Amino acid sequence: MSSQQKRFSCIAVDMGAGSIRVMLGVVDGEGISFTEVHRISNEIVEHDGHDRWEIENIVREIRVGISKAIDLSEDPPASIGVDSWGVDYVLLDEHGELVETPVAYRDGRTEGMQEKWRTLMPDMETFRKTGINFYIFNTLFQLLSSRESTAMKRTSRILFIPGYINFLLSGRAFNELTISSTSQLLAVKGNQWDQEILQNLNLSEELLGEVIPPGTRLGQVSLPEFKDSRMESIAVCGHDTACVVAAIPVENPNYAFISAGTWCLVGVESDQPLLSEEALSLGLTNERGYN
Repeated sequence: MSSQQKRFSCIAVDMGAGSIRVMLGVVDGEGISFTEVHRISNEIVEHDGHDRWEIENIVREIRVGISKAIDLSEDPPASIGVDSWGVDYVLLDEHGELVETPVAYRDGRTEGMQEKWRTLMPDMETFRKTGINFYIFNTLFQLLSSRESTAMKRTSRILFIPGYINFLLSGRAFNELTISSTSQLLAVKGNQWDQEILQNLNLSEELLGEVIPPGTRLGQVSLPEFKDSRMESIAVCGHDTACVVAAIPVENPNYAFISAGTWCLVGVESDQPLLSEEALSLGLTNERGYN
């Protein structure tokens, strides 16, 4: 990195299933440095018979963290990006307001949903369509359990967690590729939702909307308290694991990684998905990365 490189700073919102932190990153001629400016625990609460995320409190604390990062930065941050854990989502009504507090993937509503799905589509067909293995918490099974609910009937848009935060920041409602791939709804190649799976869920493609690639520029942050910062919202890799893998400093493509967070994942980067019966039986899953 050249010592003449222009200095700039950016903000990262890293949302994990156990904690949420806001980081200030600085790039200059000496390298990249990060400072944690705010952190909170992310705890599940029981409400209306389900385990849920306290999304309104999460949003408040993210705003606190952004304010701290702006105040700490020597120069106005150029951009902000958000990642989170996978599979969970929010439901929005026609006015862009929350229909309900989002249900957490650890909630028991998905019990029996794998068996119910198998009456609609065989395991191997689902796996070959999406590349995602059969985990009880997948978005597919969450939506299957609630497809006839009052909340779903009021829903005009479904956004994954980072997409919702990006929506609040920029006013633009999109789901990003890497976080969408955790759902078991996205086609294993390209950026389209699998139509047969959506039909079996009685979901329209319009509810999920366009899938955008990581790195998409969403525009200037439009929240009133941050408008003067002229900071740009960037749809970085929405899935926290994809962010981890994108940041691994390797040049040799033949490597494996261990990602330690809420749980430990062992994986590799591959140009092609692994879609064999053996891959399915071994519990392998194919999630999308930065490129």
